Amino acid sequence: MKISYLKKVVCGILAVMMVFALVACSNDTTTSTTNDGNKVVDNSNLDTESMNTIVAVVNGKEVTRADVGDALLTSEKEIISEYIYTSLISEFFKDVEVSDTEIDLQLQLIKTQVGENNWAMYLAYYGGGSEESFKATLKDSLKQEKFIESKKEKVTLTDEDIASVYNADPDAYNIAVLDVIFFGDVETLNKAKELYNGGKSLEEIATALELTVSSNEHTYFKSENLTWSKSFNDCVVGDIIFSGEDSGSLVIARVKELNKGIDNPTVKTDLKDSLIYDKAYEIANNEYVEFLKKQTATIFGEEFPLYTEEHPAE
Repeated sequence: MKISYLKKVVCGILAVMMVFALVACSNDTTTSTTNDGNKVVDNSNLDTESMNTIVAVVNGKEVTRADVGDALLTSEKEIISEYIYTSLISEFFKDVEVSDTEIDLQLQLIKTQVGENNWAMYLAYYGGGSEESFKATLKDSLKQEKFIESKKEKVTLTDEDIASVYNADPDAYNIAVLDVIFFGDVETLNKAKELYNGGKSLEEIATALELTVSSNEHTYFKSENLTWSKSFNDCVVGDIIFSGEDSGSLVIARVKELNKGIDNPTVKTDLKDSLIYDKAYEIANNEYVEFLKKQTATIFGEEFPLYTEEHPAE
């Protein structure tokens, strides 16, 4: 099983920046400096009053800092380790240039996808409530994507390679293009079914429920989080189908295109692009691992293994 250091680090950036800031502000431990300049946290130097500080009350029972000291220390180490990786990933990508215009365009795209009503909550969760902080994180993400893109020229891929992957599971790569209405709950989905059974068109259903039709949505014939009232292999263009009530998305859809077979340009191009990206990502990840092997870090004075042969990237 492959472990992706690159993915692990970048995916953790958003959460780490906020949590580490909280720890830094609330840390009551003392520090000392070793001969090599490393800061060492020593919980043993906390006075009795500090250790007896009440940090929680559960059903009337007081919980002191001493009661949860070990757990807090473990959490701090986990948070600090993620911060270390975040710092190193920034160092690794420091020569990749991303313009303010690129960041602003990506920010607007995310805002559109999230929606105005949900933006403040999204920003509070992923950006610490600050748009500037979120843009800094976004910049790191865009740097990663550019770095991966730069590795695509090193990828070699033949038609036989593409066909081999496709033939192993065709429906995972065949693509349906749909006009879709998305629903927020099963009750509304069932109302749409009633309207459809009553002879209403997709547009009429959307109007009746005060929703919109989203055009040209792409989905694979087989998806882990989507089930359908009818298999795409049994559909024809113009069919109306519904997602299952246990699906990740609740929708009613009109089939607009059915792209099947490795010789279909849409299928082949999509799969080829996906395979090239995966291989470029692997190259980028391997380069990052080699970078990690040359770095050093400590946590509370103890050596922190950034990369070990016991937990390799491959």
